[in-house]
Amino acid sequence: MLDAQGYQVGQAFPRADSGGQFQVSGLAPGTYKVAFNRVNGSSTDEAQFYRGVHESAGLAASATVSVAADQVTQLEDARLVSGGVLTGKVVGPDGFPLTDALVQAFTDDGSLVTRTASTDESGRFSLGGLSSGSYKLRVNGDAQVPGIGTLYSGNTTETANAALLQSTVGQSKDIGVLMYAPVPASGGPGGSVPIIPSRFLDTRSASGPVAAGGTVSFQAGGVNGVPIDASAVVVNLTATETKSAGFLTAYASGGEKPNASNVNFGPGQTVPNLAVVPLGPDGKITIANTSSGTTQVIADVAAYFKGGLPAAVGAFAAKPPSRFLDTRASSGPVPAGGTVSLQIGGVNGIPSNAAAAVINLTVTEAKSAGFLTAYASGRAKPNASNVNFGPGQTVPNLAVVPLGPDGKVTIANTSPGTAQVIADVAGYFLPGMPLDAGASGNITPTRFLDTRTSSGPVKAGGTISFQAAGINGVPENAAGVWVNLTVTEPTSFGYLSGYASRSARPNASNVNYGTGQTVPNLSYLPIGRDGKVTIANIESGLGSTVQIIADVSGYTLR
Repeated sequence: MLDAQGYQVGQAFPRADSGGQFQVSGLAPGTYKVAFNRVNGSSTDEAQFYRGVHESAGLAASATVSVAADQVTQLEDARLVSGGVLTGKVVGPDGFPLTDALVQAFTDDGSLVTRTASTDESGRFSLGGLSSGSYKLRVNGDAQVPGIGTLYSGNTTETANAALLQSTVGQSKDIGVLMYAPVPASGGPGGSVPIIPSRFLDTRSASGPVAAGGTVSFQAGGVNGVPIDASAVVVNLTATETKSAGFLTAYASGGEKPNASNVNFGPGQTVPNLAVVPLGPDGKITIANTSSGTTQVIADVAAYFKGGLPAAVGAFAAKPPSRFLDTRASSGPVPAGGTVSLQIGGVNGIPSNAAAAVINLTVTEAKSAGFLTAYASGRAKPNASNVNFGPGQTVPNLAVVPLGPDGKVTIANTSPGTAQVIADVAGYFLPGMPLDAGASGNITPTRFLDTRTSSGPVKAGGTISFQAAGINGVPENAAGVWVNLTVTEPTSFGYLSGYASRSARPNASNVNYGTGQTVPNLSYLPIGRDGKVTIANIESGLGSTVQIIADVSGYTLR
């Protein structure tokens, strides 16, 4: 029972008994409105006013019922049917699905909110029990998600401009995506902007395997939120279904293929590796397959760098990959427990005061199992790894490594046997304390997660989250982190996918592994609103587990 203004009368809505009968007593003489099934949330039956008026018509269209003192007013029977359903998805201004946001359906005239729902971790909502007619939707009307304001259907912030959505009793309709206006990518040239990790290339479902000695190109600029004038992208490259040993080299479309590698693989292997690759004038990237057999190639993009001449503190300058170290042709293998240093600052166009470099490290001809740790020259070796390897393996991994005061990087070989080391540099970061959005900062490589000593192994299909912002030198306003993910002790084969906490898991992979393998891969992962990063373990073996290690070496600001 409602009064003439639509407000509830009494302490609670009366409920019909098992026979569908109801009674409201104690009403003062006057006129009232009667609405059926005015239950928010889960009810599937339609809401309507007395005498079969669809609630979407608004309060003014409903009939009035007069009540006199000491009299019983008998109403005509009402017949309810299964209501209509509106479903959809809400995306926040940062481009990620909005979680725990209130979604309200209200009548065309704005007089009555009829149904409410909350978005899940994927940003999805479902509003049921609607009558046939037009509705408008309102998101975050209670401001429980702070700092983003209210959004209406039609992706407008003004209620008068809200789009009308049609509901039909007994039918379900997906209205698509309600999307907040994106926050403009602030910061200057060379600033980093994370995107929802997205699959930009998968030759298995597109062009087919890349031929021996052949190339494949894909559009990165102007696609999935990457601007056409971006200077470079952060892309996880995966080689799979390989027919022979070889490596992939990624470079700017239209440019000359550099003497550098990104992903090294053997026959039948699935090998991922992160790369920072400049874009060609057409916004494309070319990937060359140097092997004598075909291979399938997958490319998942996680961030881009803004175009233009970088000048601000923490900005990134992309360069064509260049080989800075190859111990096979210089000093010889790095001894067990030994180190090798390489000059980066002041060499090959890298300024002498560069803060850090993006280096693809490759170990080959290893005599025993171990790992490499790269760090700033003159500093203590951190408790972190960059490349894990077994005897005889050739393993690459990208690293973002701070430079020492002398512009050098030191690489330590922790194994009990010798190993050859190759270093290809793909760009550098400008020095100073980063302050602007998109600027990058470095920390001493630090272990943020090791399930072997904390939570224990992660089950197949399970996830684990770790705090990334506000600890260990990473500021509260960090947008993303450079994190070396290492899988160890897997009891089956599968892959890891990292993403912002409380967001939907993307269709992208970070680390692919086989049973019993220890596999590292650098990742650039966005940070959720709660300051955390989530890692999902996607495995094929029911009941299998895997241990996960996360070493963070840098961040970008929000």
